[in-house]
Order: sequence, then structure tokens, then C-alpha cells
Amino acid sequence: MSILSTETLTSSAVALRERIAAMKAELAAITEELRRAEREVQLITEVIRVRNEEGEEAKPPRSVPIVPEQPDLAVDSQKPRLAEAVVEVLRRHGKVMHIQELTAAVRRAGIPIPGRGESANLIAHIRPHPEVVRPVRGVYGLREWGIEEAVPRPRRRRRRSSRSVTAGKAATRRPQSRGLVVSRPTRGG
Repeated sequence: MSILSTETLTSSAVALRERIAAMKAELAAITEELRRAEREVQLITEVIRVRNEEGEEAKPPRSVPIVPEQPDLAVDSQKPRLAEAVVEVLRRHGKVMHIQELTAAVRRAGIPIPGRGESANLIAHIRPHPEVVRPVRGVYGLREWGIEEAVPRPRRRRRRSSRSVTAGKAATRRPQSRGLVVSRPTRGG
């Protein structure tokens, strides 16, 4: 006879499922509240930027993109949250950051970087974001700072030198015998 009956285990599983459902609902509400607060900060920052520009010279205000409502937590929701967190880290820093600095700052902020948590993973998540620009290789900033995106240079293919071509051919040739007879062992003998 087992200590825990099937009835006890079944009721525990039902109670845990109900608790999980309640926690998911609470998480969805908190995530929505967080998204709205981040959007509010974005709008306030935009208002401050427009006011500062109006004081310098009269420019028409840049249109503010409207963030679409997210009905539920999606599997791919990590990308926008990470990218928004990086935008916030850059705003707080106030100037462009090298990817290594940015990765360290994101880690210090307690934001998980998917994959192995390397810089390449962070780059993959922030490159598509419309607010993030790369003015120089390995350096990232915000478009709102007036930074231009670097134009990628076309990669030039290096031609192999004639020396390396002949060295490569020589390595694939069979060595010529120099009068020595080399006997090869036969199979089975």
C-alpha cells in the first residue's frame, strides 16, 4: 500500500493546475501593465525630445509609432521585450555603446539573453528593432539621437595568390619515387 493514494495525487494535480492558471493570468496582467508603462515612458521621452527641438529650431514633430496591442503572451515575445530593454539601457546610458558593454549592461539589469547569452544573440534580437542603429561595426545607439546607420561595405573576395595555388596543387599530388621501391602490404597476408 502506498502512502499517497491516487485520489490525493489527483486532487494535488488539480490544485496545482488551478494555481498555475491563476499565476498565468496574473503574469499576463503584469506584462500588460509593464508594456503600458514602457510605452508611457517612450511617449514622455518623445515629448521631451520634441520640446527640446522646438527650443532650438522649429522642426515638425516626428510621428510616434503606435505599439499594437498584444492579446496574449506569444512564444516569440522574448524578442520585443529584450529589444525594448536594450533601448531603455541605451537611453539611460545616453550615448552609443559597444556590444560588449551593452551585453554587460543588459546582464546587470537582470534581463536574460536567449541562447548562450552571447553578444551575437543580443545582436540578433536588436538589429531588427527600428529604434536601434549601428553607426560603426560593433557599436549601437538610438535613432532618436540623430545617428545614421552605417552603410555596409561590400565584402571583397580575396584572390588566391599564384603561390598558394601551386602549393595547394603540390599538396594534392602523389610523391614521385626517387628510385626506391616501396612494397605495400597486401591484404590478408
